[in-house]
Amino acid sequence: MRIETNTVSITRKDFFNILLRRAYSGRWSLWIILVLLAGVGISAAVSKGDFAILGVVLLLAASFFAYTPLSILRYVNSAETANFYAKRSYVITAETLAVRLESGTVSEFDFSKINKAVRYGRYYLLFLSPQQYFYIPSDCFKTVEDGEGFSELLIEKKLL
Repeated sequence: MRIETNTVSITRKDFFNILLRRAYSGRWSLWIILVLLAGVGISAAVSKGDFAILGVVLLLAASFFAYTPLSILRYVNSAETANFYAKRSYVITAETLAVRLESGTVSEFDFSKINKAVRYGRYYLLFLSPQQYFYIPSDCFKTVEDGEGFSELLIEKKLL
């Protein structure tokens, strides 16, 4: 089996959404606790009529919830992420994944090096480590059969 993809690139908006989703996934219990604590602080301030404390609690909650999206937005628009937006194509076999960048650089990886695969919206993320991954758009395959074959390969390798 050999699957070749069309040349693709990721948009800044899609990259932001992937990073934001990764930042918040698996941390729902933390967010629930923080919302509950903020709720308790707000209700205590309102019941005492202390609107200065209410303002501080709301300001802290707003800054805490806005920190992650703002830091991700800053990262997405930084010069160090330029390589993520480079046009690329993929060649996939049962044993390897090759990434060809528009600059001519080719990186080849054994599927055994890939720890897991996750599907976020239109993208597959293939993880080499918790912080290093490749994105492959689900609509970049030349045929529908190639896309299905790739998905079946991930399932067969117990990655997806």
